[in-house]
Formats: sequence, structure tokens, C-alpha cells
Amino acid sequence: MYLNKFLTDYDESLSSDLNIDQLGQLVIWSAWGQQIFHNSISSVANDVRHYTLNLLHHYIVKSVVDDDTLQLSQLLKKRYSFKDELHFKTALLIHLENIYTFSMLEAQSKNVVTTGVLGIIKARQKWNDESENPRIIFGHGAECQLLNNQMSLGTNGRYKTPMMNLKFFDRQYRYDRQEAQAVWLRAKAFIEKEPKLRKVSREALAWLRSLLTQNHKKSLNIPFREIPDALCNAYVKAFPSSPAVGEYAKDFWLEMTQLNQGAAGMLYQVLEKTNSEEALPEVIFARASQHAAKKLPEDECQKLNNIVQAEPFLALINLLFNAMLRQKKQTLAEVATFWRGQGLNARTLPAKAAQLRQIPQLMASLTGTPKNRFEALLDVASAKTLEGQAAALLDYHAGLMTARGQIPWVMLNDRRLEVHIPPRPFKEAQNYPHWVNNYYLPQFKYMIAGLRGTAA
Repeated sequence: MYLNKFLTDYDESLSSDLNIDQLGQLVIWSAWGQQIFHNSISSVANDVRHYTLNLLHHYIVKSVVDDDTLQLSQLLKKRYSFKDELHFKTALLIHLENIYTFSMLEAQSKNVVTTGVLGIIKARQKWNDESENPRIIFGHGAECQLLNNQMSLGTNGRYKTPMMNLKFFDRQYRYDRQEAQAVWLRAKAFIEKEPKLRKVSREALAWLRSLLTQNHKKSLNIPFREIPDALCNAYVKAFPSSPAVGEYAKDFWLEMTQLNQGAAGMLYQVLEKTNSEEALPEVIFARASQHAAKKLPEDECQKLNNIVQAEPFLALINLLFNAMLRQKKQTLAEVATFWRGQGLNARTLPAKAAQLRQIPQLMASLTGTPKNRFEALLDVASAKTLEGQAAALLDYHAGLMTARGQIPWVMLNDRRLEVHIPPRPFKEAQNYPHWVNNYYLPQFKYMIAGLRGTAA
């Protein structure tokens, strides 16, 4: 049975949604965050080293596909009908990623930062099991992959969606679309101008020219020590760490992603002037919003305002839910007592929900599931009594968990709450008004650190 047609690309929001997103807020804050960062930052795509590595690998693959003088051997033609076939391009990407990972592992004692290298743990195990000379099999099947499901969880998989959004290719890795021509012209100029990247590209193409014309099956099962030293060394020199890559790649990626422009650029400027590692998201976004009001168009200001306006409400909803998780068993009256102890009352949530409904730009900023979830939470908050708000929130949570095929974390039975997970007592410092959602700000900080050429 062919399973590929049933499988999708790696979706980092899915696992988060199933495991920890008990109120379904992830799709809401993610939507607002991606409006700011142009879908160029995510929880798994925020490292300038891997952004640049993936760009280079696709540049090499594109060069192989475009080179009419490079023809596949008869052996490979039996597997791949033509060079632009998805499986062939997949095989090239896996092969290059594997060479890179083992090259970094071999050079780990030479001022190379292996932390963050995807697949490094599996590579180290294979390295030790195969006497420091692991075999690299060329192909697209599971036996060729260093990581399980490497095309989703490796460098390409994690950076595929952002690079698709930047128009480098589509889901089939087609590079020849009209909208891709301009970005590839920029990429080629960047790679050919940077000596370290140019070296990797030329060494990799020389290696692939040799490999792809081999007609013996054994030639596609390669001991790592047979990979040219020039290629392995070139990888190490080009990608020793994220800061090292940021030193030469900063201008290119800022131009491509526009993370230094608009709402993202305002956050960028605020972070550049913020020395404290402890700066809270609410402080950063508030400062960016204030500066944006003086310098940015209204639509870019609103991207920041959406978050500044809505997150205190989402934090309140989260606080109410967490209040019901503090003890294994408690009554709604005890929850109400806790709520009042925070300086809140039965009108707090309804008043905030009513205020948000009266901001047309905010209400129009979401569509689809994010919009439906946000409006459902506003409805929850609009109940007249605190007990009614808590009961409505429990119904909302139960519906969410049932749709996922999971058991609700907490249920109301005869006005008593029963918690089905370990109780979660929390300290005052974790309570409202502190934000609970980060809108990709930590990932943005990490990306900026790499672009600065400094450690995160």
C-alpha cells in the first residue's frame, strides 16, 4: 500500500496543539505572530545557520536539475525517470544533509558548535556503531535517512514552509516558476559572492557529478571516509556556528525576509536596544507598538496592536482555567475566592471581551479556525457570573479535547471540579497580568542573535 498520498508535511502546530494547548490558543497567537514575521519564523525555523544551509542545498539541487550536461547513470535511471522528479531531488537533499551532519560531527573538536545540528545524536550513535566510518546510502528511502522521517524533521523539512513562503520553490521543489526567478537571482549572487558557500557548492557539485554517473550498486553505499575531504572541510568552514553564519549572511536574509521592516522591524529595533535577557514579551511589544505609532503605516501598527490588545484577555482566560487545575478537587466557589484574591471579579472578563469586540481591526484580523476559536473564547467570557464563565470555559475545553479524541483535563460534576491530570499549583509571579503566549518572540530573538553574529 502506498502511504505517501496520506502523509503530509511536518506540522509543528499539530503536536503542540495536541499535547499542551489545552485552550486552543496556539492557532490564535500563531496567526497574529505570523502576520508580523511574514511566516519566516516558527518554533522550528529560527536559525540562520540552517536557513542558509537549506538555501545552499536547494541551490545545489537546482544546479544539478538545470545542468543538461549532467546525465544520470543507467542504474539511477531505473530508479528516477528524470532529474526533476521529486524523489530524486529528495534523495539529493537527504544525501547532502547527511554529509553535512557527519562532517560537523567529525570536526566537533575544532571550534564547531554541534548543538542545534539536526540529527547529530543519531549521527553520533551511528558514528560509534560503525567505527567512525558510517555508510551513507544514496536514495530517498528510509534506509538512506539519518533521521526517521528526515524530509519532515531534518533541515529541509523544518525550513521548507518558510522557504516556500519566500518563493524559492513549491511543494514539489519546482524551482522554475515565474515568481521564483527573482529570488534565485539574489540567492545565486549571494552564494557566488561568499567564498565559503561558493566552495561548498563547487565541491558538492563535483562530488555529485561523480556519484550520479556510477553504475554499480555498491557505489551508492558510501563509507563516509570516501566522501572528499575538500567537501567535508568546506561544510565545516562555512557552517561552524549560527553566529559565524550570521556574520556573512545577515544582509541577505534581512533583505529576503524583511524582518527588519514594518512591525517585525520595529520589534527588531526594540530588541537591538534591549540588553536585559529578562525583558518580558509584554514590555517588548508595548515599546514596539508605541514607537510604531509614530513611524509605521496604520496596517503595520495594527499587527502589533492586535497582540497588545488581545493577549491580556487570553492571559485572563488562561488564568481562569489554571485556577481550576490548582487542586485535585474543589468547588466553583473556591475558584471564585481565588479569582477575587487576584483583584478580579465577575465583570473582569465580560468587560474585556466587550472592549475587544468594539475594535473592528482586531476582529477582522483573524479568519478560519483562529477567528472561530477567538470568538468562542469571547463568548465564554461574556457569561454574566464567574461561575457561568468557568462552566462555559469547561464546556469549550471539553469540546476541544473531544474533537482531538482526548479526555478533558478537568470536568464539573455536581458543582465540584475533578481534575484528571496532576494538579498544577502556581506561584503569584506566574499569574495575571503576565502574558502566557509568546508570539514567536523567543524564536525571533534567537534568529536576531544569529544575524548579529552573537550567541543567543
